[in-house]
Amino acid sequence: MRLTYAPVIRQMKDYPLIKRLYFSAFPAAERAPLRSLLRAAQRPGKEFFAYYHDHQFVGFSYLVTSGDLAYLMFLAVDDKLRGKGYGSQILEAVAAGRPTARLLLNTEVLDADAPNALTRQRRREFYENNGFVSSGWQVTEFGVDYELMCRPGRVSPDEYRDLTKKYAGWKYFLFHQQFARLGK
Repeated sequence: MRLTYAPVIRQMKDYPLIKRLYFSAFPAAERAPLRSLLRAAQRPGKEFFAYYHDHQFVGFSYLVTSGDLAYLMFLAVDDKLRGKGYGSQILEAVAAGRPTARLLLNTEVLDADAPNALTRQRRREFYENNGFVSSGWQVTEFGVDYELMCRPGRVSPDEYRDLTKKYAGWKYFLFHQQFARLGK
């Protein structure tokens, strides 16, 4: 089963599905305004793609690139289609498009007391099963604690900060990024 993909634009027939998935898959504290993502994706270094299997929408990715870094800002698979390998296929499609890049992503820090502790654990396992490793760093953005993960190799807080500054531009001050070693 091979996925196809297309750039996300507001005028596409599946835009309502993409919008619904975006708002259901990510809590408000983790979302950027959708109109901002659409606008930014029109510029170099940002990609917003919808993925399809046999013309059926299965999910989307949003990627920010700079040099050899590619930050997977958002990845979501339709909740009715999860567990069928689509997420892994999307990751492979992203990686295939930039074979020399280090892929980065953030996932919520594991916390046994969090209301979504099991979901956090499953997400982390999914990323590990797809070749991502912990950078050893926790980054706090907009009050949410994330674990910074990478594939292949490692990423430093300075590299991630520089990528974020490039993406956010003058809005970077809103991120209030803080880094800490995991487990400390």
